[in-house]
Amino acid sequence: FAELAGIGVIDLEPNRGATIHCFSKREIQDVCRVRRALECEAIRGAIHRIPQTILAKLDQEFRDLANGPIQGKKNILRARKLDSQLHDTIAAHCGNEFLNRELQRLSKLFRSFRDASWIESEAREDCDRLSEEAKEHAAIITALIARDKKSAILEMGRHISASSKYWARGIVYPDKTINS
Repeated sequence: FAELAGIGVIDLEPNRGATIHCFSKREIQDVCRVRRALECEAIRGAIHRIPQTILAKLDQEFRDLANGPIQGKKNILRARKLDSQLHDTIAAHCGNEFLNRELQRLSKLFRSFRDASWIESEAREDCDRLSEEAKEHAAIITALIARDKKSAILEMGRHISASSKYWARGIVYPDKTINS
């Protein structure tokens, strides 16, 4: 609980226990600004360190995923796994162990936003964002394969900005609606 409270996923209240934190649109945007700074820094370090074989495999997986609507539990789970794998690969190869650990710690928060918004999309049968996200990931990987640091950073920034808008638009709480 302390770890989840530390990254803001839950609120610990004396004599009441833990409750899930209801994020405002502003809080989601602030989290994404920090995420963009950290992930783009990780790209700077990882650009020449990620083996081409790993990138080629991820490239093929994301291109397969992006070529159609991502519907059904199996495909959504595959998209989640690949999303985590790409971001974890970048962090693991960034050459900065502190940054890697911080991204791993914060990934629980980022993935809780992702998963909540994807559940909402699935409930609305709106899987367009999942395909868009796969294309964003493919663009990041293309830049990483080319060892084009500027493009990789740009594509990661675009991806995180798009995610931020999507997360803020799609997460709804009983007493707090988050709309663009």
